[in-house]
Amino acid sequence: MSDAAQASAHSPAWSDEAINSTGDDKFERAPFAKMIARRIDQVAPRQASTVFGVVGEWGSGKTSVLNMIRESVPDDWKVVPFSPWAVSSADGLSRQFLAALRTAFDELPTSEQVKRAKSVASRYARVATPWLKFIPVVGDALSTTVDQLLEATAESIPSWDSTFATLSDAMGDLGHRVLIVADDVDRLDPDELLELLKVVRLLGRFPNVHYLLAYDQESVEALLSERGFSTRAGSFMEKIVQYPYELPAISDVAKRRLLSESLTDMFGAVSVSTSGEGASRASELIGILGPSLDTPRSHARYREQLLSVVTLVDVAEVDLLDLAAITYVRVFAHELYATLPDWHHRLRTGKWQRKLLDDDDVSEEEWREWVRARVAPRHLEDVLRVLSFLFSPVSIGGLSFHEQHGQGFSDEKYVQRYLVLGLPADDVSDSLVSAGVDALTQGHASSDAVRSLTSVLDGSDDQRSALAGEKALLARPVGSDPSVPLTRYVWDRTSGKPDTFSFMSAGAVLGRWFVREATAVLRTGDLTVAELRGWMGDDAVIGLTQRILQNPNLDGDAKRAIGEEVVGQLNDSVLERVDETLLSAGRLSRFLRLRARVRGADSIRGVLDETIDAASDQTFLLLATEFVEVWTVVPSGEVDQIEFDLETWRQVASDEQTRSALERLAEPMEGYTATTTDPTLENLQAVALGALLAAFPQPSAGAEDGGA
Repeated sequence: MSDAAQASAHSPAWSDEAINSTGDDKFERAPFAKMIARRIDQVAPRQASTVFGVVGEWGSGKTSVLNMIRESVPDDWKVVPFSPWAVSSADGLSRQFLAALRTAFDELPTSEQVKRAKSVASRYARVATPWLKFIPVVGDALSTTVDQLLEATAESIPSWDSTFATLSDAMGDLGHRVLIVADDVDRLDPDELLELLKVVRLLGRFPNVHYLLAYDQESVEALLSERGFSTRAGSFMEKIVQYPYELPAISDVAKRRLLSESLTDMFGAVSVSTSGEGASRASELIGILGPSLDTPRSHARYREQLLSVVTLVDVAEVDLLDLAAITYVRVFAHELYATLPDWHHRLRTGKWQRKLLDDDDVSEEEWREWVRARVAPRHLEDVLRVLSFLFSPVSIGGLSFHEQHGQGFSDEKYVQRYLVLGLPADDVSDSLVSAGVDALTQGHASSDAVRSLTSVLDGSDDQRSALAGEKALLARPVGSDPSVPLTRYVWDRTSGKPDTFSFMSAGAVLGRWFVREATAVLRTGDLTVAELRGWMGDDAVIGLTQRILQNPNLDGDAKRAIGEEVVGQLNDSVLERVDETLLSAGRLSRFLRLRARVRGADSIRGVLDETIDAASDQTFLLLATEFVEVWTVVPSGEVDQIEFDLETWRQVASDEQTRSALERLAEPMEGYTATTTDPTLENLQAVALGALLAAFPQPSAGAEDGGA
């Protein structure tokens, strides 16, 4: 079992259970609960039944407050829980209430008053329930209602008024006050709610018997509206509940503290710490999410999801704060969450393709309209801020909450990890790449970590190999300590790729990685040019040096030093053995261009004059062919254009030597038509010769005779 899984296994699973004591209060409601308990205790002995209410929306913590009130009322109170929503029908609710009322006597000290009250209560339970269906929910006082009912039904129902009066006297004689607590009143259906209100208003209004109800005002009013109380539902509840207490909102400080604890526990569950930039982003996220998690239930749901999902992912593969932000969207705005894959490009770029070829910026109001259509109104602003935290193009009021970081949800290479809560089959583990790179820099080339990295880089899936190379570049930013073993490793991977590759291929990515590593070791002298030539060969060293000279992150002095060392090493081997060089397809021309770039154009002026002067016709054609450039289409590799580099030729060979060589040609390929797409040697020679003849036209035979 992983450490994360073990941490989760020992963490209590979330449930909707309320707290039972003020000592467990995390939402600062204990003072509120104690205030209500003091007010309840102010009712005098023998006082008529009074109804108190704790009012709050679903999930706001009403049950926890009820439990703290029960804990806070003095010991001389007998507190009786009553769960009206637990009965199976409206008819059973009154019987359940009367059964709960009888339990009020069970723990009282035995006395004549208690015995009498229990006896009368039993008799009352037998005769009261049949009367309940005749009693209106609202109307005249109880005595008038009873007189009317007795007159209409005296023979069909046993006497109730005398039984009620007798029980009222018995309850008044008790030395204890009773508090009946009914929670989740808003869970009832309309008929059950009306039944409960009858019970509280008429059936159970005895001296020393008081009520504490917990309910959501809007839900209760909606239930009453279904039974014809739509225009007076609010005022009707005011008649039932004399002292309603609206549950106070959770303070902003408490919200921040609780959310901070949850994020800390999420990091702790997987043994990850954050500091610096991460701590700044965590503070930003707490400021964004805190106002939205405004009820104990919403906070508990979010906390449980955090501690669950963090055990499903490899935390080295994602950004935990982005995971926390995405978890919020998934829990509280799931319809929006489901659209994120389709909208990811727009969120990432801030562009919306309204027309076929036009991309327009997405305005803030357009972000707002999109989110508004997919989330509850109460979550609109919070979700917008979360999206701004995740994506830099999304701004709210001109402000962005995004800070640049690695492995973010906004990065298209990582988005699937957050959606599948794991590593997709076509993805490459960041930790695998980092471990392999670290092992190589430490000289452990035969380690399991390096073998795992090699299996991806050398694998048959070119795009997975390219992705691994991109991750390695991120793991080895500019300025990393140079490593000869790592440089050689990357070259071995690069040289094993096809000679022609597209800019999206693994070969292209590995080439960029090799340039970065080679630059570092050459700059420090950890690797010499001679050693590098032994690995790569002269052609590849020339190409590498050209790329190093194009590197904008390297200062000019360092570039010149590397370039000068390479030119000095290659100068003799290329220029003094031109015949051999001509067999290596472009090495000569590429070296001369490199030398001109490093030492200036004058360093190559006329450098080939002596060679041309002594060259045979075939050697001259091969020399000229060296300066023919073949351009190919990426990624197909097909020839797109063939052209002669006349500018460089005129630098390395004087016009006089060129004209002289052209005049000596016995057969200047007459009748052969060069094309710009045929890479064969014969065509390349024809392209070169055609360009030279055009630039240095030969006098015609007739002109020569006339001159004689």
